[in-house]
Amino acid sequence: MDYIIADAVKAIDELLEGRKAEPVAWSAKDVRNGDQLLYSLIDDVNAALSDNQWLEITSLYTAPPAPVVPDECPVEIRDLLASHSDALFHDGDAQEIWNACRAAMLNKDKNNG
Repeated sequence: MDYIIADAVKAIDELLEGRKAEPVAWSAKDVRNGDQLLYSLIDDVNAALSDNQWLEITSLYTAPPAPVVPDECPVEIRDLLASHSDALFHDGDAQEIWNACRAAMLNKDKNNG
């Protein structure tokens, strides 16, 4: 049963990996005089850095959207458990495993922050 849970967790981790945040803009501050500029393209940031070594660059991110995790166990996970019909799993096991994974996903930021 542990390997089935590991497969489900791996699939969920892959989905979460795609949600990693990337900068949407960059703030550039000239440390000599305090002037600030805002860039939306990384190429512009690189060009500015090549022209001015006194820039302090800060990456800017949007707030990540709240995770959307369905209450009900996805069919794919139920099918995965059903494919191992060696009497190790009961009907409620899929939902129980899903509830544990769902709780971990929803509490991920709280536990890391």
